[in-house]
Amino acid sequence: MAYSRDLIAQFVSNTFPGPIYPGYAERLAAGTFEVTPSSPGFPVSGGIKDLGLMQRLAQESSVPLPLADIIMSHEKEAERQGKGALDWGCIADILRDKAGLEKR
Repeated sequence: MAYSRDLIAQFVSNTFPGPIYPGYAERLAAGTFEVTPSSPGFPVSGGIKDLGLMQRLAQESSVPLPLADIIMSHEKEAERQGKGALDWGCIADILRDKAGLEKR
């Protein structure tokens, strides 16, 4: 059963009220990941930098961060596709492609 993007965005907004989650739900539903003054976000390039710092600290501390490794692989794929300036939520499209789902 497929649910509409609007229904999923509404679910997220109702389940996680506040300024951050509803904004990301709308962004993910619409597939709009451009970072602008009127639509701020966290660019992929910043995510790669921060994840790299976390991974280095984890390695120095002998603490595994498998989720960080997975996210980093998707962030680097987004960067390879020229999406480094887009909001990190654009990895949703990377995951859609890997799952064989239709492109937006």
